[in-house]
Amino acid sequence: MVEQRSQEPQDTVGDAADLKNYIDLKPRELNKLGKVRRLHGRDAACPSPSRIEAGSEAPPRYRPYTVSNFRELPQVQRLSDEQRFAIEVVAQVLPFKTNNYVVEQLIDWDDIPNDPMFVLNFPQREMLL
Repeated sequence: MVEQRSQEPQDTVGDAADLKNYIDLKPRELNKLGKVRRLHGRDAACPSPSRIEAGSEAPPRYRPYTVSNFRELPQVQRLSDEQRFAIEVVAQVLPFKTNNYVVEQLIDWDDIPNDPMFVLNFPQREMLL
């Protein structure tokens, strides 16, 4: 004979005691509660600046660089006048935009003009030939 086990229905919503708290709520109140839970879960994954600890360093602020302001970069001062002029001329035909993260973290300024990230982000004279 096959032994039959009694299976209790599994609660997919949550704990039964937790469910009792929601029984007396009206549908509108349930909707508000659901929104609050979603917002709380979202904030836990991505804390707002006010929730970051006071002792922690603030994330760097996004700063875009284009042909109009790329000469402000201290790293660009390492380039020769000819290289800076070439970037400016080619950028009139092939506009570019980069940001402070790429400039400060990804480009190896000691390996210019061979650094691949530099070549991808700043227009080169060879791009027009």
